[in-house]
Amino acid sequence: MLFRSVSAYVLIFHRRAFLAYAAAGTIWLIALTMYSMRIFGTVFPDYYQQVWGDAHSMLVGIFGTLFSPSRGLFIYSPMLAVVFYLLIRNWRTLASRRLAILSIVSSLTVLLVVASHMDWWGGNCYGPRYLSDTVPWLVMLAIMALAATPSASRTLRNPAIAIGAFLLMVSIVIHAHGAYSFETLQWNDKRPLPDVMLDWSQPQFLAGWIDEH
Repeated sequence: MLFRSVSAYVLIFHRRAFLAYAAAGTIWLIALTMYSMRIFGTVFPDYYQQVWGDAHSMLVGIFGTLFSPSRGLFIYSPMLAVVFYLLIRNWRTLASRRLAILSIVSSLTVLLVVASHMDWWGGNCYGPRYLSDTVPWLVMLAIMALAATPSASRTLRNPAIAIGAFLLMVSIVIHAHGAYSFETLQWNDKRPLPDVMLDWSQPQFLAGWIDEH
């Protein structure tokens, strides 16, 4: 689905580049297939095979992927809330609303695919790792949202910028803790998955910082 949305965008708005785009995509597809056949013995790794849940589990997956204390995108990267606020506020003055729409659609596509998976929490990991594919799109949205903000307002005197800067620091600390703390890795082995994913009593990002007894 994600590939189709990007391909449609390139075909509609950048027809001259579509042939090169398609050629590059074909080369990478062949490389992936060859690698999968060599390592896994199948055209595509079993990892790509979806295990679909029902409507209720999908709703839980959407909520958990966005707001779970141990996997939620807005919990581990809270500055994104300010990014979307600025995006909505500056929508009419964005440099390219087409790219913004493509970024939003692509990010939502990944979110829905992840949420539909029975293993939406990503197994033994830290944070929303299944949403890693949305990083380029979210970065693009952040750049466009900030660029559309008047230069005179891009200071800490602007409440939105000040809050965004603070939440950016919080996001960095949370991710750095996951990268350097062994307790965050052990957290997965000490708790029943996936029930603990929606439990705020001992969230993963506080592992090693709070008393777990």
